[in-house]
Amino acid sequence: MHFVKFETARIQDCLDFIQAKGLHRTLLRDGSSREVRVKATGGGAIKFADIFKERLGLVLEREDEIGCSVGGCNFLLRTITHEAFNFEAGQAQFVPCSNVDSELFPYLLVNIGSGVSIIRVDGPGEDEYCRVSGSSVGGGTFWGLCRLLTGRRDFDEMLELSMQGNNANVDMLVGDIYGGRDYSSIGLSATTIACSFGKVVGQDKDLGDYNPADMAMSLCRMVAYNIGQLAYMHAKRYDLKRVFFGGFFIRGHPYTMETISFAIKFWSQGEMSALFLRHEGFLGAVGAFLKVHPMHVPTSRAAAAAAAAEAGGVAAAKDLRVLSDTASSKVRARFVERFSMGAPFAGGEVHGPAIRDMSDRVSWVEKFVAVGQQQQQQEHQQQQQQGLGLAAIRGPRLSAGTGPPTQGLSG
Repeated sequence: MHFVKFETARIQDCLDFIQAKGLHRTLLRDGSSREVRVKATGGGAIKFADIFKERLGLVLEREDEIGCSVGGCNFLLRTITHEAFNFEAGQAQFVPCSNVDSELFPYLLVNIGSGVSIIRVDGPGEDEYCRVSGSSVGGGTFWGLCRLLTGRRDFDEMLELSMQGNNANVDMLVGDIYGGRDYSSIGLSATTIACSFGKVVGQDKDLGDYNPADMAMSLCRMVAYNIGQLAYMHAKRYDLKRVFFGGFFIRGHPYTMETISFAIKFWSQGEMSALFLRHEGFLGAVGAFLKVHPMHVPTSRAAAAAAAAEAGGVAAAKDLRVLSDTASSKVRARFVERFSMGAPFAGGEVHGPAIRDMSDRVSWVEKFVAVGQQQQQQEHQQQQQQGLGLAAIRGPRLSAGTGPPTQGLSG
């Protein structure tokens, strides 16, 4: 699986990419072509269906957005060893997820797109999840307000801008209210935000007088802290210890992850950590892919009971759980990452600059394919060399004797 992202505002770039790579064509053995149907999820599966059909002849088959996000998340957590990580003090630390389903589930999935969906996931089944809450204050809120206040249009540029500011210039802090002192009796330091953008109220300034970076940082913190608080409250409500954050608002952006991590630590008083996903923005795409190529893993109790029956015995409840967890542990061995992927962490390091335009996207994929082809060629050459070495060893043995020497190489 290869992963490439396009903002909805750049849907034409997406169409150009598909056309340039010939991904919209399926040729049969007799040289004829057939209609290509693509599993898609999210609002774009409806909004852009006609464009895909008219421009490329592709038929978009819509799948449930939340169901695909949960399915994609379950798949990645159960098959990719270094999928989940926490981010604190500027460092990513991978968190191994158990191969055993009974230890992975239940968990809370906080998907941050334009808005926020908060989903409780109880197991790997298609109906073992429930959307327990959500919020209209999400990535779209940050994007829209930041555009109005700073004039920036590019989302990644806004996130980068937020790292350069000082939110204390616009936010009212606890220290601003209490003369620079902490409110120690309730555990609030002087630097704690008491009111986002609250300091602006008492300042006689116009919008142009403020530093855009300060406003971007304040917005980022406002949205991220709000989401972190909602996530913690629902984790506490359902007694869940694991909270995973996904969605394109995060984009592997260090400051965003640091802010959400701080919020979870603050509200849980250090008892809980935020967990992020390397393939955060592709959960729905992976889930939609699995609708076409399902990866069936016998992890349910019914499947475990069937396995026990085939073994010629009746398993007790404990045996059923052992069989179920054993089947789950095998799925991870079926998938191997040939290339370090993910946005943008692999081994805790950031790889390469952000992809910003169409030429970068095309060249990136071409480089990706080239690396794969190069590795295959190297493996093929190694196999050939090993074969020649074996033949060279065998050759003299076959040619030994009273007859003439064997010509060439014998295998």
